[in-house]
Amino acid sequence: MGNALETRNLTKFFGGLTAVDHVDLDVPEGSIISVIGPNGAGKTTVFNCLTGFYEPDEGEILFKGQSLLGLSPDRITSLGISRTYQNIRLFPSMTALENILVGMDPHLRSGPSEAIFRWLPHGPNTRKESIIEFGAFLPLILFIVAFITNTFETEYSPDILGGNSLFVVGAAFLMIIGYWIFGVINLIRWVRVSDDSRRIIKALGIFIVCFLYPPLLYVVATRLLSSAKGEAVTSKDEEKEALREAQHLLDFVGLQGMGDQLAHNIPYGAQRRLEIARALGNKPDLLLLDEPTAGMNPQESAEMMHFIRRLRDEMGTTILLIEHDMRVVMGISENITVLDFGMKIAEGTPKEIQNNPRVIEAYLGRGAASGLGEATAAA
Repeated sequence: MGNALETRNLTKFFGGLTAVDHVDLDVPEGSIISVIGPNGAGKTTVFNCLTGFYEPDEGEILFKGQSLLGLSPDRITSLGISRTYQNIRLFPSMTALENILVGMDPHLRSGPSEAIFRWLPHGPNTRKESIIEFGAFLPLILFIVAFITNTFETEYSPDILGGNSLFVVGAAFLMIIGYWIFGVINLIRWVRVSDDSRRIIKALGIFIVCFLYPPLLYVVATRLLSSAKGEAVTSKDEEKEALREAQHLLDFVGLQGMGDQLAHNIPYGAQRRLEIARALGNKPDLLLLDEPTAGMNPQESAEMMHFIRRLRDEMGTTILLIEHDMRVVMGISENITVLDFGMKIAEGTPKEIQNNPRVIEAYLGRGAASGLGEATAAA
């Protein structure tokens, strides 16, 4: 089994400060790896580089062999990387279920047309087909461009339908406007010149048809396209499925019955679990946990350790975590990387780290190492 994540010579500067200094990190698929170090060692900065919040100044980041450099956070999320934060960042005025639904957004497939025409069974349902939605607005955009350039054939014209592509899409836009203008004129004409209510009603019907025909033609076409591929989905169907999945995640993290509670009314330990559930809504292959047991008592920390193991064992999620609680680190980690002043000073199994002289001197201290020996033996 290969590595889910690799960094090579990862480096990040803030002015004259080197926050991360040529760090190499390997995270095998299906593993639980910890990054430890004193405050200011660069741990969270590494997470921010991995998730696209910071652009590394040097080095490489590979996720399943694909470089993450230059990708935006939302793009990295869509590839299968989720994270939690050192300080809980839930949406406090949203319910627990709504918070999880936010995390599921990268995998929701309905788009603007479904939001506008929810009562119609239609809609593109994949990222590739989202270009069709843009196509609904493309005639207007290209017609404006053509008007500004005062020509339909320039070196900048996109070659969609030949040299006159801008003319064609401009004409399509004018056709749509023509339908609407015809409907309005026809309605006004019969309202002004006729006292026959039947003719007025007929004119009103023509107006409605002319006004709705272009968008209806669009949504029917997209419906036929998705149906032809056997992948049709409506926003209502997707919403129901998303709610079912969100409820399943809520149950999985042990928050049964809390779906309708506002996030700020949920106890602290449950908020930590809710934040993880929101991250799991993205269906990640790699989950980054930033101090998941921060502020917890020993019992809550032990429960979180068991929960993190479940994430890996039952969902197959690779875990990379930052943690200051050494009992948690030594109890669940398969491998540990130690940072100090942005540099990697040690890497190895919990036993190797606990006995590493440089780690003991730079981070743990001899008294802490002795206590960790007892914790490891107990685990």
